[in-house]
Amino acid sequence: MSLGGLARDLDLWRSRVEAAPLQHIRWTPPQSAWLTSTAPRKLLRAGNQLGKTWSAMAEVIFRATGTHPHYRTHPPPVEIWVVCTSWSQSVSIMRKFWDLVPKEAIRTTRFDPRNGFGKDNPAVVFLNGSVVRFRTTNQGPEALAGATIHYVAIDEPCDEDIYRELDRRVMRNAGAIGITLTPINRPCDWLRAMVDAGNVQEVHALLTPDNLTPAGGTGPLRLLDGTPMDQDWIDEQRRITPAMYAPVVLDGEWETRPDG
Repeated sequence: MSLGGLARDLDLWRSRVEAAPLQHIRWTPPQSAWLTSTAPRKLLRAGNQLGKTWSAMAEVIFRATGTHPHYRTHPPPVEIWVVCTSWSQSVSIMRKFWDLVPKEAIRTTRFDPRNGFGKDNPAVVFLNGSVVRFRTTNQGPEALAGATIHYVAIDEPCDEDIYRELDRRVMRNAGAIGITLTPINRPCDWLRAMVDAGNVQEVHALLTPDNLTPAGGTGPLRLLDGTPMDQDWIDEQRRITPAMYAPVVLDGEWETRPDG
């Protein structure tokens, strides 16, 4: 094949990936286990940078488009909320949503790296009528009251009263809630109790090479600079992370380790 032909093939492949990125992703075992779970209340608990939010946004897009590859969801149009604790976190999550969503499926044509989809009730409207709204919890549970929706994605820990309000929002539609988090910065005892009681099904992902290796892949994920997230990289993370916080920020454990 000539260099010109190879370049054309690469351009074609790149355009296909950009048009439908979710069709070309190979998920890690924890991501796959969470995405295939049919539980109406499910949790992906892991340390930082294990792809939790990517999984959450994939689930949102699958449900908004009615194309979930693993089970049947409410047929579009549906209303979905992506709930974060702060505006800055919300913009970061909008960025990941924008990177994954097929652009030909939505009416929104622009993403602002600073303001996401706008500060005034940011939302993305799909051509099939589905709406994904990005909400924050700063104003308390009262700001989330009143709506009837189909699915809620909660990214990172929220307070119990926030969860209870969101649970009521999906009740009438027999909807679902998906939670992805590292259990730090907010109390998570209430959520741990719900998991222990069987009311929330969880996937807990430890920081291991297997959990960082996509299905069908030849090796672990890599950082943007090309560094493989292999056992050597994991060992270095354990070396440089304060021992008190390592169980939570690396392995997604419920509790930090006391000093002494």
